[in-house]
Amino acid sequence: MRMPGVSIRSALLLAFFFHGQAALAADSASATVLVNTQTLQMKSMSETIETYGQVIPDPDSQSNIAVLHAGTVEKLMVRPGEQVHAGQELVRLATAPASRMAYQQAKAAVKYAEAELERKRSLFSQHLVTKGDVATAEQALNSARTTLQTQEKLGSDQSVSTLRAPFDGVITSVSVAQGDQVQQNTTVVQVARRQGMLVPLGVEQEDIIRLQVGQQVIIEPVFNHNINITSAVSQIHAMANPTTGLVDVIVPVPADSTSSLIFNEMVRGHITLKEVKTLAVPRSAILTDNKGAYVFTVDGGQVAHKVYIDTSIESGGFVAISGPVKAGDRVVTTGNYELVDGMHVQEAGQ
Repeated sequence: MRMPGVSIRSALLLAFFFHGQAALAADSASATVLVNTQTLQMKSMSETIETYGQVIPDPDSQSNIAVLHAGTVEKLMVRPGEQVHAGQELVRLATAPASRMAYQQAKAAVKYAEAELERKRSLFSQHLVTKGDVATAEQALNSARTTLQTQEKLGSDQSVSTLRAPFDGVITSVSVAQGDQVQQNTTVVQVARRQGMLVPLGVEQEDIIRLQVGQQVIIEPVFNHNINITSAVSQIHAMANPTTGLVDVIVPVPADSTSSLIFNEMVRGHITLKEVKTLAVPRSAILTDNKGAYVFTVDGGQVAHKVYIDTSIESGGFVAISGPVKAGDRVVTTGNYELVDGMHVQEAGQ
């Protein structure tokens, strides 16, 4: 007897399909999958923000080397990035003719004031001038001598003067070239102490409200993950950096760790927002479907059970979870992609 609207061939295909599905379900229920499991435990987890920044000199540790008088850069002996020692020559400056003339004029003024005072004293002894006239001449000589001393301190008495490093450090900036003519008080070189380093870390504006001074920060060079430096937030800026669009969070580098870094080096910062103790599993233990995140737990009969969970903090390859799980549960960490709810499992290596 034929089924209305269904050929014998179609009926056979349908019967074969449903039989195959039933057999597959039976095989899945009876199959055993090799897995690795881990006992679920409470773990201290840190919620962090990952940021990036660049090592810069601390302004308090940096010195501007300026010329004291006008002149011409006769010799430039350093370049940016060069390490220097206290007293080392940085720039040799040929004194400008006008500065030399100012010194010569100051020297002549002292000589004239000395002669004028001597003359006034002689006239006073002859009762031809008053004591006040002598005092005025003495005052003029003191003023002339002060001017001359100032010119000598500026180096105007020398045809060539040398600027030297005030301390051991690194040349962070050179703003002149050999042969340049410079005016008095022009900064020509900047020197920074190696022990004075800061890292401005760029943070998204929406995250700033979660930050506060004193929070722990781990700094690591982008290209060297073997270095980890512990510090803390010292300042949180109240405006966005016009270059990056991010808000700078200032982190000082401890003096005993500065030898591990160099100026302008790119670093990664991990800012710790909070620390909690929670159930946590390796990231590999968590799978997702259209209902959300889930893990497989294994009971005493070596049967896997699919359990939906909520996730939160992720740190160090672990994810904090909550839901119908508890400490002591065995959670599948590898092999879980092959599992369906109710499957039998066997611990790999057993």
